[in-house]
Amino acid sequence: MNDKKFMEFDNWREALDELVDFLSQMCAPPSTAPAWEWCELHIVVKDGPFKGRWRAQLTPMAKWVLQACQHPRVRRVVLMVSAQSAKTLLMLMFFNWCVKEDPADSMWVMADADHMGEFVEKRLLPSIEGCDATAPLLVDAKKGMLKLKNMNLMLRGSNSRAKLQSDPIKRLFCDERREWKPGAIDLVRKRTRTFHNSMELSAGTAGAAGDELHRDYQEGSQTVPHFSCLKCEHSQPFRFAREHNCFWVDDRERGGLVWDMNETTRPNGIWDYDAVKKTVRLECEKCGHRYANSEKYDLIRTMHPSDYNPKMPSVWSNPENPGEIQSFHWSALEMIWETCDWGNIVVEFLKACEVAKTPPYDVEPLKAFVTETLGEPWEDRLGVIKDYGFLETRKREYAYGDPWGEMQRAFISADAQEAGGEHYYWVARMFGFGAESRLIAHGKANTLEELEEARKYWKIPTNNAMIDTGYKTQELYRFALAHGWKCFKGDSDTFYLKRRDLGNNNYETYRSIWRKTRVAVYEPESKRRIAMIPLFTFCDDPTKDMLADYMKGTIGNWTFPTQIDKNYLEQMSAERREEIISKATGRVQYIWKRWSRANHYLDCEKMILIAALITRTISARRIKPIPPN
Repeated sequence: MNDKKFMEFDNWREALDELVDFLSQMCAPPSTAPAWEWCELHIVVKDGPFKGRWRAQLTPMAKWVLQACQHPRVRRVVLMVSAQSAKTLLMLMFFNWCVKEDPADSMWVMADADHMGEFVEKRLLPSIEGCDATAPLLVDAKKGMLKLKNMNLMLRGSNSRAKLQSDPIKRLFCDERREWKPGAIDLVRKRTRTFHNSMELSAGTAGAAGDELHRDYQEGSQTVPHFSCLKCEHSQPFRFAREHNCFWVDDRERGGLVWDMNETTRPNGIWDYDAVKKTVRLECEKCGHRYANSEKYDLIRTMHPSDYNPKMPSVWSNPENPGEIQSFHWSALEMIWETCDWGNIVVEFLKACEVAKTPPYDVEPLKAFVTETLGEPWEDRLGVIKDYGFLETRKREYAYGDPWGEMQRAFISADAQEAGGEHYYWVARMFGFGAESRLIAHGKANTLEELEEARKYWKIPTNNAMIDTGYKTQELYRFALAHGWKCFKGDSDTFYLKRRDLGNNNYETYRSIWRKTRVAVYEPESKRRIAMIPLFTFCDDPTKDMLADYMKGTIGNWTFPTQIDKNYLEQMSAERREEIISKATGRVQYIWKRWSRANHYLDCEKMILIAALITRTISARRIKPIPPN
C-alpha cells in the first residue's frame, strides 16, 4: 500500500483494516472444506429458475462432479449431459473455487472464438463479480485474457489452432465440446504436459454416437444418477425408455416414462397433448410403482451416484485410488425446472416422432430430443436393431389364440416363396382400441389349400385376408379370385400422389402410402381374361418405417405372446434402417438393409399394417397437401 493511498484514510485504523483484509485475501491458507461446501457459501446464482445462493440439494450430481474435480488423483472430468442442465454453471463454480483456493494459470476453450466475448460478458465476469471470495481478485478482462491477482485465464476457441498452442497451463476448462472442431481436444491437452497434477474439466451436450465427447465419456467412470424407489427401495437410473441403444446396453421390461394411449389422450388417432401430460408417470423398473412429476423432488432426495465402468473406479467407490478419468451423464429427467416436467418431455418426444414419421422425414427434432433433452448420443432410433433383443419389450402375458374381449378386427397375410420348394409364410394379427394389436398365430403352409385352411381355422373373413402376389402372379390372382383374398404388392416408390375432390371443381394433391388399382386375371391355358380384381400396392420403405415405430413401442401397442417363436423374432428383425450421407446433396438419408436372408414374417406384418390403415382400423398419418404449381 503506497503513502498516497494511506493518506486517503481518515485515521490509521481504517488503513490497518484494509491492510488486514488485503493480507487475509492473498495469504490465507487454502480452505479444507469440500469444493461443493465452499460453493454453497460463496456462489450466488443470478439467472435461471432458482436465483440466490447455490444449493447442492437441488442438483446433487453437481456435488459429485465437484468432488471429482477436487480429488488430487483425478486428471480429467467429462460431462456428457442434456442442454440447460447446469453444466456451465458447474464449470464456473469450480473455476471460482480454483481462483480462491488453488490458483494456477488456466485456459477456457469454447467452440468458436467469436462467441467468447459474449460468454465473458454474460457469464464469466458476472460469476466472478457475484462471488464474494473472488470478486476482489479480479484485475482486468482483455481480449483473449482474464487477469486476476493470483493467476491468468486464457480465452480461446477450438477453431483457432495457433492460439491453442500457447503457454503451458495447469487447468483446462473445455466448454461446448459437441461443437468443437475435430481434433482440437487432443491439441489443447498437450498444453498441460508439463504439470504432473494437471486437471481438465470437459462438458458438452451429447452429440453423435462415437464422437470425441462420447468416447471420452466411455473411457471414464460413466457415473449416472440413480434414485431409490420409495416403495421397494430398488436403485435405478432416470431412464426415458426401456429398449437398449448405444448408451444403455440392457433392455428392461418396466421403467421409464409411461403415459396413457386411449380415446382420451389420442382421439381419432391424433394426440391431445394436454391430456397426455396429465397421465405421464415415472415407473419403477422393479415393482412397477408409478410416480407423478409432483413427486420428483422426493426421488431427487434419494439420488446417489452409480458407476457403469468397473475398469475406472470412481471417487466414491474407491476414494483412496480412483481412476484418473471421471465421467458423468444426466438428462432433463433429473432437472427440477418447470420446462423439464416429465409431461413436457413426453410431449416433446411425441411431437418429434410425428415430424420424423411424416414426409419429408425431418429427424432433426428427434435428434435434438435424444441429444439435448436425454443427453444421450444420437443413433438412428427409427431403425430396427441388428438383433431382436429390442423386441423383448413387446412380449405380453397371453398365449397364441387366446380370446381377447377388446378385439375389433383380425387380419391374415401370406408371403409366397419358391426357395426350398413352394410354401407360404403367414401371420394372423388382431386389433383392438387405440392401435393396440396382438399376434394370433403364424406359420408356414406348403400349399394354397393349407393357407386357406389356416384362414378358416382362425375364423378371419376373406375381406381381411391378403397375399403378396409378386411371385407366381397369375396363379395367385386366380387363388384370390376363387377364395376372396386381397392381392398386395410392395413398391419401391417413396409415396404415391393422389387427388382429393373438394367440390366446386377444386382438388388437392396429397401423398399416400398405398393405392388401389385393378388387374386382369387370365386362364392358365387359353390366356383368356376372365376377371378384373383389385390390387393394393404400398410404398415399401415408409411402411417399414411405420412398422418399426410399432415394433419399438414409439406408437401403438404392438405385441406378441410371451412364448414367441424364435424364428418369428429373427425374421422380424431381418432388416435395419441405416443413416447415410448423400454424396450428391450432403444431406442425411435413411435406407433399409437386409442382414438376414429370411424376412417373410416381416413382409406379412407390413401387409397387415397397410390393411389396418386401409380399413381405418388404425389412423393414417395426417400428410400435408402438396400446393398446386
